Amino acid sequence: MSENIKEIKKRINEAWLNSVPQLSAFAPNKLYRVVGCSIIGVELINLPHSKEYRPHFVCYPLWQDDVKKELDSKAVRN
Repeated sequence: MSENIKEIKKRINEAWLNSVPQLSAFAPNKLYRVVGCSIIGVELINLPHSKEYRPHFVCYPLWQDDVKKELDSKAVRN
């Protein structure tokens, strides 16, 4: 019997957090760290029609008026 998808995603997140302990889990598949006036981190993006994912480096500014605006305006995304 194949593993539950949620369990697999949980193990992937744990593996990333163990590999890069400076990051913290913010939401499922979103691992961030506050550095100065920005948030940097990795978002694990699921590929369509596949069980694979790709890590995306992200950088968000913290100089907006509210958190929603900050997380909607990426300074860098790769």
